Amino acid sequence: MAQHDAVAERQVLALVLSGHPRIGQRFLALPLGCFQPGTHETVAAILRDKITRGVPVDILTVAADAAAVAGTDHKADLVHRFVHTAATTAPTADAFDYYAEIILNKLRLRHLGEAGQRLAQLADHDVSTVDMPELVAQIRGTVDDLEAAVDLSGGELPMSLQDLLDEQDQPHDWLVPNLLERMDRLILTGYEGTGKSHLVAQFALTIAAGLHPFIGNLLMPSGHRVLVWDCENSKGQIKRRYRGIRHRVDMLREQYGISPVDWSKHVRLVIRPEGVDLNNPQENARIEQAIAATAPDLVVCGPLYKMHKQNINDEEAARQLVDALDRFRVKYRFTLIAEAHVGHVGESHGGRKLRPTGSSLFLRWPAFGYGIRAAGDAIHEEHPSYVQLAPWRGARDEREWPSMLKHSRDELPWTPADYEYRHKFGMDLKGFHDREPS
Repeated sequence: MAQHDAVAERQVLALVLSGHPRIGQRFLALPLGCFQPGTHETVAAILRDKITRGVPVDILTVAADAAAVAGTDHKADLVHRFVHTAATTAPTADAFDYYAEIILNKLRLRHLGEAGQRLAQLADHDVSTVDMPELVAQIRGTVDDLEAAVDLSGGELPMSLQDLLDEQDQPHDWLVPNLLERMDRLILTGYEGTGKSHLVAQFALTIAAGLHPFIGNLLMPSGHRVLVWDCENSKGQIKRRYRGIRHRVDMLREQYGISPVDWSKHVRLVIRPEGVDLNNPQENARIEQAIAATAPDLVVCGPLYKMHKQNINDEEAARQLVDALDRFRVKYRFTLIAEAHVGHVGESHGGRKLRPTGSSLFLRWPAFGYGIRAAGDAIHEEHPSYVQLAPWRGARDEREWPSMLKHSRDELPWTPADYEYRHKFGMDLKGFHDREPS
């Protein structure tokens, strides 16, 4: 069956070009996807633009504008002749609804065909390995998408500024008050040996335990659900890192007179030191199953360069990766903290040397981008005891981030080292000045 009805599309466009009254607004209700790519789609887009802006549909200007965007001289000539011929051979105005329904039904059938292909792909699974509840959920999602796709009432204008400003303001949906909101995106970078991975682990376990990740004060006794998705470290490395941090987190909760959270439920791990390829549909589906099963409030993942198998500098590969992460993040409504390495270029210069290695898309994508680097005399230490927590991109919202961190054996591994931050949150300042970095 033909994908488009060229005759019906031509008649609809001819009626709009001929200037029949009251047809313009009915034409705007048709999705642009009704028209075949090429001449028909180009002319439809020009007509839609003029009618929306209230500009008269004049054959000469429509022909000229359509020819200008057509591309080659040959295509421009075809478009120009189509406009002039269609405008002078239009059917009667009462035929508009008949032809419009034909092209709408063609669009519905195309959506049905695409949905059928997706359903066939979903059904083509090995029944011995398939996660049946997840498969059923995907099939239901495809059917829901189809129902939305064939509802082609269309024509609804986007929200106006007045409507937006008249809406009641919604409160922040905080995961950590004044620091991380649900569905935020944070990329954390740092040089090897500076303690970046320990800081990432600290975020995971403190938030799982309902504690502030820097201050350690109790925020939510019941804690949160966290998924750690490690694409670099072995089980042994993760054990050693997380065992010590978990002990400190348990001690902090004990100071508040409450027992530890159930670590068998609050933190789940996907350990893939060989890396994953989120741009691969099968890998993508496996990771989504882990997310769906965990229902996390926070996902900690990385490093970014080991989450796809293509060139880390390739923008298209990076776009596919962040699109996948964003789809998971929006669908399952979690906050995302991604670890990333930094490049070696420009290490001797100031500025944005803490930016993540790879495509520049990683600079633009997160809501917050921070990196850690040795501070003061600690630059001479193999594992710095003081680090600067420096933003490498402009934040999209105002939040309370410390500017300096110090390594501690008595508190959390990394605690604020700047006086103002500790004073604001009432942290113990005894002997603080003696321990500041020079």
